[in-house]
Amino acid sequence: MKKEYIKLFSFMIGVALLLSAIIYAISNSYKGSKQKAIENEKVILDEIGKAYESFSIKLESFSNLRDKTITDVEDYSSYYTGMDTRYDEVVKEVKEYDKAAEELKKSVGDLTKKCINKNYSDSVVNQKCINFIMNYEKAVNTFIGDILFFNNKVDTYNKWVDTENKSKTKEREYKKIEKYTASSFKDYIDVNKDGTYLGKKSS
Repeated sequence: MKKEYIKLFSFMIGVALLLSAIIYAISNSYKGSKQKAIENEKVILDEIGKAYESFSIKLESFSNLRDKTITDVEDYSSYYTGMDTRYDEVVKEVKEYDKAAEELKKSVGDLTKKCINKNYSDSVVNQKCINFIMNYEKAVNTFIGDILFFNNKVDTYNKWVDTENKSKTKEREYKKIEKYTASSFKDYIDVNKDGTYLGKKSS
């Protein structure tokens, strides 16, 4: 009886030690996984910070060029009599604006992958992601609107040419001009797929 009791007691001790070892291993594994997740997130947060800084520089450059370009386009399209003679000069400026949009596009790779529909433990990084989504979407959609504005003015001018060139009192023969096809963006974007197109003007 005593031997059986000792065997049972030894078995129970063995089971307890085994369970303790399993719990300890699971606990260590959880702590290790948690620590690894923290370290991985820190790397991502650093990458977002650097990418956002680069994006902000490109955005500022894009915005400054946009302000100048749209002002010049509005001035240019106000006087039909000079649109054909100034066309090359203005289109060159629009092309530079298009290039700035392309540069902006190239700067958002990491941010689109790591910001859209993501949430991090760092509130500052979360805010940077929100700012990126809003500013990028607004910038691109404003660009698309500007190109449409330019092309609408070209259409209106070309219709005017059809009429003006038939006039007996015309000052000269006016030439038709071409619409501009952007290479950077072709249509409006919804970065985070929320159904809201920031920067898009209602038609």
